[in-house]
Amino acid sequence: MRVLCTCLPGHGHFLPMRPFATALAAAGHDVAFATAGEFCPHVEKAGFPAFPAGLSLPRQLEEANRRYPEGELPPGKERFETFVPRMLAGVAAPARAADLVPLVADWRPDVVVHDETELAGPVAAAVAGIPWADHSMGILRPLQMLRLAGDTLAPLSREWGVDVGPFAGLFRYLYL
Repeated sequence: MRVLCTCLPGHGHFLPMRPFATALAAAGHDVAFATAGEFCPHVEKAGFPAFPAGLSLPRQLEEANRRYPEGELPPGKERFETFVPRMLAGVAAPARAADLVPLVADWRPDVVVHDETELAGPVAAAVAGIPWADHSMGILRPLQMLRLAGDTLAPLSREWGVDVGPFAGLFRYLYL
């Protein structure tokens, strides 16, 4: 089976997925990752093929701060619950989907496993007509955050002609 894992470009997003990906590879599955280009060497050093997809973290933050004024708020609950979902769904996901949709069409995985904050994976999987699994990074996020992410992601889903659900693709199939 071919498994494409997708994650935001950072150790805190990749490392929680690594044991699962390692277990899949040890069981004989073909596993690769898609993440921002500058993070691909870290994935490759861990022994996985890596495809460049999406914006770097500094570029995501720069663009999100430009679009969403709450990005200028000091860190805290309000910023976390409004800015973060908009950055992930409104900035990171469209740029990453532009790379992931053709990658999924070309590489032809059987399933996409996305880090729960990487929201283009479900869109690319839905376009290809394959299932996706959500890989948790820790605590379950508040539902109001997930609804905001879903509302923010909806135009991208419509653009690609798919529906990934009200929570930005989370909870459709399997939540790990």
